[in-house]
Amino acid sequence: GRDAAVMDALTFIEKMMETDFSHDAISVVQIKNMAENLKMSNFVKHNTAGVELYKFIKNIEKMVQKGVLEWYFKSLNEETNCIEFKCLNPKLSLMCLGEKHPGSLLVSSSSFHHIATQELGIPFTVAMETQDVLPRGNILIHVITTGPEGVELLGKYGQRGTNSYIKALGQIIEDHMRAIPNGVLVFVSSYSFLNTFKDKLQETGYWSRITSLKACYLEGRHQQDLMVQRFKSDCLTDKGAALFVVFKGKLSDSLDLPDKFCRGVLLVGIPYHNKKDPMYQAKEQYLSQNKRVPFRNWYDYDAMRSVTQAIERCVHHRADYGAAVLVDSRYNLAYIQEYLPTWIKHNLRIVPCAHSPDLVRRFFRRHDRAVLANVTSVVTATTTGTARIVRAVVKLCWWLGLHVAKGAETLAVQMYEFLKRK
Repeated sequence: GRDAAVMDALTFIEKMMETDFSHDAISVVQIKNMAENLKMSNFVKHNTAGVELYKFIKNIEKMVQKGVLEWYFKSLNEETNCIEFKCLNPKLSLMCLGEKHPGSLLVSSSSFHHIATQELGIPFTVAMETQDVLPRGNILIHVITTGPEGVELLGKYGQRGTNSYIKALGQIIEDHMRAIPNGVLVFVSSYSFLNTFKDKLQETGYWSRITSLKACYLEGRHQQDLMVQRFKSDCLTDKGAALFVVFKGKLSDSLDLPDKFCRGVLLVGIPYHNKKDPMYQAKEQYLSQNKRVPFRNWYDYDAMRSVTQAIERCVHHRADYGAAVLVDSRYNLAYIQEYLPTWIKHNLRIVPCAHSPDLVRRFFRRHDRAVLANVTSVVTATTTGTARIVRAVVKLCWWLGLHVAKGAETLAVQMYEFLKRK
């Protein structure tokens, strides 16, 4: 009951954030009871996050009493004027280290590039880059430049809203949802395009076809912990799930989705930031003044850094594996690929859209067989009947998502020894 109080409060908050929610239906008694149930829960007693949740519900209670709750939530959903401070010089973050006169400085990053070192203004005397961060064959990266009917997939601002472009994307996403098991992330450039994209897919009929293949979720601007939990649960089903997220968004940077929670990523377009954004205009002015890095180079690097981070979402550790599909003709350009790390460039392949789903399907079938072979290799079955049981146990381990660790092998061996004794 105490855990239920926490879930009730989170569900209540999530409903209040919806634009069509009627705030008049909330009563002071309802909020008071919710606050009292929360106060008795262990989550509130022993967790800082629980205390903050309790405080938030108490604030809601005060706003209901004063009759300002509807105005408060309306203001959350509207754009407001604000002053934002941004650091344009990343070297400032290292000044405190310089004051301590360190003997050496080691910088490690999966998306580091010489553009970053130029911007820092620090001469790195030694620089190295690993050729492969994963075992060969654990990552599949495709670039699709044209759609099913030969439409160029160019996701620029003025061209990504055309019906031919949307239909091509819808077909490509549908085909790859059939090929990729479990969880899939679909990255788009902005929140506004995400909503427009969904509406266009609904108009063309592709959205219903995609949702019939995967349970689909969309990232929003507000807290979505419950939605993420449902997404993770659906990832472990036969149907799987797809989460549509925004490059550089809250979910794309904060989610931890290893193994079956993210077997594949689809990258729609290149996440160039809006050049009319005051922050980017200030960055351009700053770079032109100090002349360390040409703004155009930094602008491309900034976008491709987000692409690298998105690709990494499907490979969380050395034993993980996944497929990344980059859907835009510009990924085939040499100056764009220059900003990708070596391990991605080594695995990058330009593939016709008609062939990509089949190659992705074969990739996962090969890994499925390899997983079963690796686990069964440690089990020595003496009889046909026992071997059949062991294979069933191994398959069960795989479906439980234990195949990436030695836990699956250990469990299979223990089960086998138990069956032998019996």
